[in-house]
Amino acid sequence: MTALLRILGFSLLVLLAIPAAAEDADDRAEARQEVTADRAKAADLRQVTERGKNLSDMRLGLFAIHLLNEMSDGDAVLYGFVHRDDHSTIGYLEEVFQYHSSEEVAALEALGPEPHRQVARAALEMLRHIPDGAEPPETQARDRGDLAAALARLEAALKVVLDGIPQD
Repeated sequence: MTALLRILGFSLLVLLAIPAAAEDADDRAEARQEVTADRAKAADLRQVTERGKNLSDMRLGLFAIHLLNEMSDGDAVLYGFVHRDDHSTIGYLEEVFQYHSSEEVAALEALGPEPHRQVARAALEMLRHIPDGAEPPETQARDRGDLAAALARLEAALKVVLDGIPQD
């Protein structure tokens, strides 16, 4: 009887582990798809910027919110950084980052080179260089160049994250 219970218990454990492994594989595949789509979007935004078009703060802001949420899901330290003082991601951007952008980028850099944090840092850098249509054309051109460089860093950081997700 004891041997039968052990066999049944082992069989139950095996059966319970199979869906978990399949879910893990599904989660990894979904994560790869999401990061691949994010990387393609960053590349598209960079190309639009390089063609001399100003991107809206709404478009870039929504992308940054998405990236910060996605990356902080995979990095507890980054999550704590963005959500400190009970801020939502939007609250962090509106109440903290908007008024202290340079300091926030530096503080995030000081947290270390973990790939998710590098994506978040590049997303914040992207927000620091949104061209203002009311500025002189030379200023807008400089801001577009800085934005394109931030988007290129974002693409590279997303590639590092993508390369870190195991393929099944």
